[in-house]
Amino acid sequence: MNITLWMHKNMITIAAEQLLQQAIELFEQHRFRHLPVVQEGKLVGMLTPADISRVLPSPLNQDEVEETGYLIENTTVAAAMSAPPITISAAASLLDGVDLMRRNKIDSLPVVDAAGTPVGIISITDILEAFNEIMSTDGGDTRYDLRLDRTASSFYAMIDVFNQANKEILAIFQHYDFSKEQQLVTVVISGHDNEALTDALWQHNITIDKVSSPGAA
Repeated sequence: MNITLWMHKNMITIAAEQLLQQAIELFEQHRFRHLPVVQEGKLVGMLTPADISRVLPSPLNQDEVEETGYLIENTTVAAAMSAPPITISAAASLLDGVDLMRRNKIDSLPVVDAAGTPVGIISITDILEAFNEIMSTDGGDTRYDLRLDRTASSFYAMIDVFNQANKEILAIFQHYDFSKEQQLVTVVISGHDNEALTDALWQHNITIDKVSSPGAA
């Protein structure tokens, strides 16, 4: 699944030369936690409320309230942003995004095109929603959890069974770490009339762990 299918395309950005006051207003207005920073159309950094807090005096010190206001009104976004930003290519997959977030311990990724221009942003919440949609079934879908040998031939044989049954595959997810001998594969297909498909899977020595068909009569 390409990451652009799940990212937010109407991304709000802020220029590096703008002031923290303007960034704070955007955070309050839109209730997001990550603000991409651009300069001449290119992504140069990311700004969060935590970044802003780091350049301001402690809110517990009442003697510095006046200084805080001055800094907010006179400090540029460039002085507080995190740079360079960690980004992901628009050609990457959803799983690439998960891996990049996990390795860098971040919960949001700007998506850029080949020229480095930001085209969207994806958060860990977006990714969770994506996997929930991919792995769940609505009233017209059926989900199969299947056990296969850890070989490419077993996987392609499974696909062939679905194709021969003329089933529309909506999503496939491979659980590689299921066991040393087998992989668990989840396949979501359209429709409920699957008795012949189920028989065919067993006949091809494909173990069916579970079949979920919530909308079936």
